[in-house]
Amino acid sequence: MSNLIASVYNFLTAPGTLYGNRFLPFHGALLPYLLADILYVLLVFKIGPWYMKNRPPYKLQTVMRYYNIGQIIYNAYCSYVGFYLYVYKRPTPITCITILPTNHPLKDIEGIIGALYVVNKFTDYFDTIVFVLRKSYKQITFLHVYHHIMMTTLSLLFIRYTGGGGHASMVGILNTCVHVFMYTYYLMSATRPEMKKSLWWKKYVTRLQLVQFVLILVHQVWPLVIQRDCEYPKLLCLCTSLQAILMLYLFGSFYIKTYIRRPEEKVR
Repeated sequence: MSNLIASVYNFLTAPGTLYGNRFLPFHGALLPYLLADILYVLLVFKIGPWYMKNRPPYKLQTVMRYYNIGQIIYNAYCSYVGFYLYVYKRPTPITCITILPTNHPLKDIEGIIGALYVVNKFTDYFDTIVFVLRKSYKQITFLHVYHHIMMTTLSLLFIRYTGGGGHASMVGILNTCVHVFMYTYYLMSATRPEMKKSLWWKKYVTRLQLVQFVLILVHQVWPLVIQRDCEYPKLLCLCTSLQAILMLYLFGSFYIKTYIRRPEEKVR
């Protein structure tokens, strides 16, 4: 039993050996990230609600304002570097983005931007914690929590076991680009809460997210169906495609429920 525990511990604490892991905090060791995920779930569903049970909601407009500004800048930078690397410099064709060799002059940029993206997915947890502190429990949906944990887990595992880069990088580029618009909306609504009802373009943020998943799906399916000689691992393309389909279903269901069915119910 002790040998099994030691083996699991060594597995979780061992740093990633591939190139991109050198830029990650803890060099891609899984344990710190796993603990962060567990802490996130406990804070959101247990510790946070227990702490807030007999307390009034916190007013966090100032905190959220600076957090959203930071997220806009962070995501804009990641999106810019991603476009610069894979669209402007284009070391490999966009239709078949292969992982750069370790001696490539752009390899460090690829590794750094991948690590920044993973870190950013963990900082996204903060908005859920704010929901708890403001007692906005209705915003803590299955889609919200699953999406956050899925993004942190998959992005970390991708860099740990592939070294980062490649065809899946377009997921990060599109995702950070969409998040710039999303956090801009959050910034405006946090700056003046009374503006929420007048921010008519809220539903278009969800539409933009749906377009994002369609583009991701098309991009990932391309090497599977069209450019089949692409050397990027087909299994990774397939997994990313399936995840994009799931996100389309979840976000599509949310959009229909929130912006199509609900208005009809109010009319009735």
